[in-house]
Amino acid sequence: IALYQEAMANAIQIEITQSTQKRLDDFAATRNYTSIITAALRVNSAVPKFQVDGEYCNKIMDETWFILDTILTDVAGGARPMPNGYDEIEPELPVLAWPL
Repeated sequence: IALYQEAMANAIQIEITQSTQKRLDDFAATRNYTSIITAALRVNSAVPKFQVDGEYCNKIMDETWFILDTILTDVAGGARPMPNGYDEIEPELPVLAWPL
């Protein structure tokens, strides 16, 4: 039973991590970037609009992954139960909205 529970927890963690990355990539795609990473790389662009996008994407990635890391650390430490899936933790993630 313990091995089954561990395997399920690992599968849930993978699903949460992949879904979190997809959420970020889907957001970047709303401005035609291929991923959040390619958008974040624009931070050094000579084009002001792209530079602003890059700064925001770096900020939102940091905030998102910090929250997810905190959640998973709390789970590992027994401070909270393992979520049943991504849908449970999504409301805890930052709102994604491009700067004006």
